[in-house]
Amino acid sequence: MEKLVANIIYAYNIKHMYDDNKTRPGTCPVCHNTIEKIPDSMYKVPKKKGDMFYTYDGFCIVSERFKSFCDEREYPNLTFIALTKSVGFYFFMPQDIYELDYSRREVEFINKRNCCGSYDEVIGSVPSYKAPDFSIDTNDFICRSKWAFGSYGQKNLLIIVGLDTVTAMKAYGLKGMYFKNVYL
Repeated sequence: MEKLVANIIYAYNIKHMYDDNKTRPGTCPVCHNTIEKIPDSMYKVPKKKGDMFYTYDGFCIVSERFKSFCDEREYPNLTFIALTKSVGFYFFMPQDIYELDYSRREVEFINKRNCCGSYDEVIGSVPSYKAPDFSIDTNDFICRSKWAFGSYGQKNLLIIVGLDTVTAMKAYGLKGMYFKNVYL
């Protein structure tokens, strides 16, 4: 039996942040693949209940309650960018990388582009496995994957949390998230 060591957070989808992949900032001007996530601070979050969402084009949006949870627990290296037309909501991105074992999972990296070094598609995020040479000193953390999963302009980085973090999130009453396993 495989040992559970972390979880990937998933959340419900909401409308695209940008309607057109070709004009979205943070994409390659040649192939239009996502290179970095540059949020639109004027994005309007549709009326939804919950503390975390993903836009269809792969932007993670969290509530003030989620931000307060992170602030209270003093997680390092988290980015929160306020959405001015949706007071109390933020674009969210952890900066620390949790290394996954892409070989063991047999992740498919499809069509690497010379123009920007990105792949058109990165497929196969779950179940995930921790890289054998990666270690972290705590079970209470919020990190991200190195690679964004999905296709073309619809990719998103995986948000990976410790097992103690999941317990704390549930005890805090955060809603709208579900978790997939990361194994040793």
